[in-house]
Amino acid sequence: MPTPMWIWCAAPGHQRATKVEVDIQKLGDGYVHRSTRGLNPIKPSWRLTFPFTTLAHAEEMDAFLQDHAVPGFWFRPADSSVDLFVTCDEWSAAIIDRTGNGQMIGTLGATFERAYNPQPINPIPFAVGAPLAWPMPPLGPVMTGAPVVALTNVPTLPPDGAMLPQPDVWPEQPLQPTEANR
Repeated sequence: MPTPMWIWCAAPGHQRATKVEVDIQKLGDGYVHRSTRGLNPIKPSWRLTFPFTTLAHAEEMDAFLQDHAVPGFWFRPADSSVDLFVTCDEWSAAIIDRTGNGQMIGTLGATFERAYNPQPINPIPFAVGAPLAWPMPPLGPVMTGAPVVALTNVPTLPPDGAMLPQPDVWPEQPLQPTEANR
């Protein structure tokens, strides 16, 4: 299962804010040392509104956010040409008009924050012999038809207190380096 993609189009007029994580050390004589914190110190976020015209449309966006806001999802901002991995900790709906026949007009407002660590949805627990698979989008070229790698001949450690098997034959003299292994 691939990581989900936000498919709804934002209304015009959304905002992008960027925060830089900076460590500041104030030293004597007015000297200040500033340095960025972490591998990805620039943290953009977008305040967006998404219009909806039916209750089902609003519920669909809300259900998506309830399922994927914490682990994250892919989103392409209007000011970017690539998809970015984001999370959403806060969203709200504003009802502008509601008619008697089930029609609803309103907006869903949300703040998407850039994340740098895609989290797998339903991670597969590691087990010997189980195929290695993570439901994350590929980060490079996709190799179709590639075999699934499985760990089948992984040695296990003996129980506590047991001795590790020792080789039957030890070399009488240490091995001397040769031209091939220098």
